[in-house]
Amino acid sequence: MGLAILAGCIPTQGWQRSDRRACAPQSPAVLCLDDATEGLHELRVGERVVLPGECIVAPEDRSGGLRVELHRSGRLVARPRLRVRAGTRTVVGVEGERVEVLSRSTCDDRVDP
Repeated sequence: MGLAILAGCIPTQGWQRSDRRACAPQSPAVLCLDDATEGLHELRVGERVVLPGECIVAPEDRSGGLRVELHRSGRLVARPRLRVRAGTRTVVGVEGERVEVLSRSTCDDRVDP
């Protein structure tokens, strides 16, 4: 007998800004906007605004699709869906008018640079 896992959506509300540079293995998903992102870009998850170099933590330890908005100079330029996972730190960057996943690392309490 096989096990089916249904990928759901992650809520866009309840995300919190985090200054932690490490995450525990059983922690909720962490999403960061790369600090090398140039221009007046910001990522929005619900009402939470993420600026270059900042991270946010999911309200619960679920995995799935997360709808984000990319804004440049206050103007909406893209609304991609990102795959985020509990226990994982996902770093995204901006290429043109697209959000791209730059890295995913498993949370293991080690401090990231």
